[in-house]
Amino acid sequence: MSPKSEEGRSAEPPSRSAGKATDPARGEGAVKLTPRPGLYMITCPGAAAKELSERLKRTDGIEVVRTIPAQAKGGEPVVVAGMVANVAAALRNAPGPALIIEPDHSLIAATWSMADPAVTTTVGPGFTTTIQVVGAKDEPVARAEVHLLGRSWAAQGITGADGKVQLTLFGESPDSVSALLVKPRTGYWSLWTEAPAVDADAVQQVTLRPLPADAPGWGAKAMQFDQLPARCRGKGVKIALIDTGAAVSHRQLAKLSQGMDVAGGSAKAWAQDPAGHGTLSAGIVAAWSEDGGPPGYAPEAETHICRVPPDGRCSDLVVALDYCLDAGIDVVDLGFCCRHGSMIVERRIELAKRMGMAVVAPAGNGGDSVQFPASSPHVLAVGAIGKQGAAPLDSPHADGAAAAILSDGYFSPAFSSAGPEVDVCAPAVAVLCCQSPDGYAAVDGTSVAAAHVAALAALVLAHHPDFRQAFAGRNSQRVERLFQIIKETAQPVALDARRVGAGVPDAARALGLTVPANAPAGRAGKDTQGSLEAMRAAFQLAGLTPSAPGRVARGPAMVSRAPLTPAGFAPGATASLAELRAAMAEAGLRPLH
Repeated sequence: MSPKSEEGRSAEPPSRSAGKATDPARGEGAVKLTPRPGLYMITCPGAAAKELSERLKRTDGIEVVRTIPAQAKGGEPVVVAGMVANVAAALRNAPGPALIIEPDHSLIAATWSMADPAVTTTVGPGFTTTIQVVGAKDEPVARAEVHLLGRSWAAQGITGADGKVQLTLFGESPDSVSALLVKPRTGYWSLWTEAPAVDADAVQQVTLRPLPADAPGWGAKAMQFDQLPARCRGKGVKIALIDTGAAVSHRQLAKLSQGMDVAGGSAKAWAQDPAGHGTLSAGIVAAWSEDGGPPGYAPEAETHICRVPPDGRCSDLVVALDYCLDAGIDVVDLGFCCRHGSMIVERRIELAKRMGMAVVAPAGNGGDSVQFPASSPHVLAVGAIGKQGAAPLDSPHADGAAAAILSDGYFSPAFSSAGPEVDVCAPAVAVLCCQSPDGYAAVDGTSVAAAHVAALAALVLAHHPDFRQAFAGRNSQRVERLFQIIKETAQPVALDARRVGAGVPDAARALGLTVPANAPAGRAGKDTQGSLEAMRAAFQLAGLTPSAPGRVARGPAMVSRAPLTPAGFAPGATASLAELRAAMAEAGLRPLH
């Protein structure tokens, strides 16, 4: 592999031939198996990009693939290089300035796949059948994933323009088929059928239900977005989506105009999304709904798209975060996960926090421990919840509701990663989203949950008075305050806190439009308790007492203990001594002096 420029990107590690050597004793053409080179990220605190790159180029066994200069003050250059593991180990222990060296791990797009990749075998008997997928009016449904599951094996395919796909299931018979899963790309609900009647060498027709035309989806009500006034649309805030791009061909996303491609593609490469992952989050955050369709929750925010390819690596996150720092982004929605941590990415995230940029990330869809970067203590980690009745009963979306413990109709889907790092949870099952190139899909995954919370974070920064006053500066306190407000105004749900954190964020409470669950009440009554609460609220507004005791915010986000804005007082108001005396008098108390 030839080295690329600083702007270029290598999607694959060095050639495998670099890890083989000819062995004459075994005859001509035989090779001796040796370790295969992998990609590593290297940084050296205090070193310049050129100095670090030249040092590595002079080292035997290292191929410099990519150099990422430090874009922000306090950042560090990163070099991506190919080498075998023993060379990396020797480099760590080499004399000279200490290097941080770690594998450049692959990323995972955080939308749950409802079925594992098909496993097939050519051993044993089998059968072939054709599945034709149609809509309610018998119209063929193209580009639908069809999974045919047997007792031991599975087959999958994509429907053509006629809605048909031919599948061969080896090692099975029609009677051993256990389930059929159909996942349309746009326009229809997915379908899950157990023990379907399948005939060999025949065409089986499957009919899908259309998605509701203009329904806003259950997530808007769950997070109280539907209670916000029309003026709360995120104007003045910058939000970035680090994902697989966004399809500006979609009528609701045509106003998106800023972004970048970490792979160094064309200037408008970010505006395409063949993978169909980033468009989902873009719709939740930025979709305009003048002509119908699910509305975005922060459409007036300045939205930037940072396109990472589906086979992206941690080094791509470094490039994207540097772009965000340079562009003065306020909130980052990071749509990828990694099964391994990264100290280098972590240092970029910590720098982002110090510069007042909040990072929101999905907990992951592995059903196990919280994945990186959501596991970082400087990130707001978002788990998944579903809502009973949000999808048809024959849809795979509804499967989790039947098996999970419910709380007010909510359930925690099995795919959502869990752990003490989870801060909050958000809608992530049967969520209606924009889909590329210009359609809609019902999807599952913690990435769509994170997009809901990132949109709320943009609204809080744009419209909460704290961020025009005490927390207006771009620093870590701003980020901590933002996370605190989102977590402490969340609606608790009676589910495992390791899965849902502080609960479901409440947009109306977070923006100070209703009374927070753990905040003191306003002057709502004549009784003594109401008067005491009013007095405490007045003291809080005057800054004379700490915040009222309440449930401890869960998760790792480093939140300060500044009091929330008390309800019952106009934003920006100050409490006078007369108001404090009046509150004490209502409570039957009198000052000592």
